[in-house]
Amino acid sequence: MSVKSNVKLAIQKTIRVVGRCFYRKHVWLVADREWEAGDNGEAFFRFLQSKPVYSVFAISKHSPDYEMMKQVGKVVDFGSLKYTLLLCVADVYISSHEIHMAGHKETPHMFVSHGISYRDLHKYFNRFTHENVYTVTASKAERDRIGAPPYTINPEHVFLTGYPRYDRLPESKSEKIITLALTWRPSLWGISKEDIAKSEYFKLYTSIFECKKLLDSITERGYTLKVKLHPQMEKYKDIFSLPEGISLWDEKITYREMYEKSSLMVTDYSSAIYDFAYLKKPVVYYQPDYEDLVEAYNGEYKYDYYSKGMGDVTKTVEEFSQCISSYIDKDCVMKDIYRNRVEQFFEYNDKKNCERVYNVICKILNK
Repeated sequence: MSVKSNVKLAIQKTIRVVGRCFYRKHVWLVADREWEAGDNGEAFFRFLQSKPVYSVFAISKHSPDYEMMKQVGKVVDFGSLKYTLLLCVADVYISSHEIHMAGHKETPHMFVSHGISYRDLHKYFNRFTHENVYTVTASKAERDRIGAPPYTINPEHVFLTGYPRYDRLPESKSEKIITLALTWRPSLWGISKEDIAKSEYFKLYTSIFECKKLLDSITERGYTLKVKLHPQMEKYKDIFSLPEGISLWDEKITYREMYEKSSLMVTDYSSAIYDFAYLKKPVVYYQPDYEDLVEAYNGEYKYDYYSKGMGDVTKTVEEFSQCISSYIDKDCVMKDIYRNRVEQFFEYNDKKNCERVYNVICKILNK
């Protein structure tokens, strides 16, 4: 550990010891992203309002979700002096994003994640793992993977509880909407709008937008295709030229609302589809660049989607078009093979995930 890290840790320990002497409240600090709520953190924070716990939600006061969360419970401006104090003196810090996990090793950290860890993500996960980090999972496969090498977290710190936000997933009230949600590519960070427009990633979108057979199939049956851009892609949305029958989801729409309204969801590799599959709604993967992506990122994207995925895998736009048409013809009903996979994958579907996470944290703190 560097001198700078040792100094930082010493300061954190001092603040915690002194701060907890004067700040007597037993705070549970909760967060999602700095700029928005809507994930496992928010779901768990809402649950805590009925529990004998003094909980505070951390979010930027400039976020459009700030006022909303104030209506739920206590909030603190992310990054403020008070936030820094609470981070050091809290009984536990609960977050769905890894950016909050670094340092402050004296404070127990419960990582409630923001996506199913179905691929090997140890390089990502190990960056914020320390002896006081705990995490929850939604499936036995997830728990077993994260609790074994090359992951460095203590296996006894990995709990099978289900994800808090699943307790708030809506009952199915689908509209004739097909949602396209592609994941982000690490290689695209910081590049210009012009380079984005030339990228292979952008070509994934255009290959769909320019497939007349697909669009005719969708519109003739009264469906629409709506695109949910990754948050990092929102800044480039004006480069899209959308044909009739395709539109962008408003960036303010919550994933819960999107899942409720959509009849079918399309992705390349996003783990967001697991929430959708949890509702027993059909998923289609569009992966024309799979081999190239696995090679480019040293196997990070490697996964057997055919035998373990939650929906049909397509490699060409023709194959993709036919698959979508087939689902529309059958009113977008999830196939039995994938319904069985969903039921086998998720350990719980009982709206008690928050309760299990709460009980786990209580046991940790009572030690």
